Amino acid sequence: MKKKVVIVLLVLLVGLIILSIRSCRRNEQSRSPSSSADMVRITKEKSSISESEGLSAQDEAIQTLEKKDEQLGEEETQKVIASLNIAFDYLKQINNQSDVQVTYNDKLSVTSQAMAQTVVTMLKAGYQLDSATLKVYASDSENVYQFTVDLTKEGAENLTLAGNYVTGTQQLEIASLHGIPTGIQN
Repeated sequence: MKKKVVIVLLVLLVGLIILSIRSCRRNEQSRSPSSSADMVRITKEKSSISESEGLSAQDEAIQTLEKKDEQLGEEETQKVIASLNIAFDYLKQINNQSDVQVTYNDKLSVTSQAMAQTVVTMLKAGYQLDSATLKVYASDSENVYQFTVDLTKEGAENLTLAGNYVTGTQQLEIASLHGIPTGIQN
């Protein structure tokens, strides 16, 4: 019974995420390009996406960052990859949503329980971390990097995670998921 409640709650959470993404897309589409320099720049950069489709998952995730124009280098990227690998090695082994624990050892102590469970749902649906897509950015805090990274699945559009990396503790906050997942089972 408890598992069914958790599954229902996760389905509702994914539904809310999808609705909020669609709402954000509608809001972005309703703005005129001249009122937003960022929208104009993104539209030009993403010429393969028609204006009616809105932003890609990667672009949506980047828009959530504090300093999206300050991408960091290879050294910072390697630090974030190391923590992501530890976190995802842990999340891949989870069988039930109720088993998810956000711990210091798994580099997820600042990630919400719900977000960790959502990532497990995506992994169970066949998505995989694509560390080659990791981009690391500066933030408003000296001891925090921000990042985006894709979850990929054959035959589906990529999803993108956005989050924070605390430099002193090497902990990750997976803050948001962007894109519309496919293959989610009840």
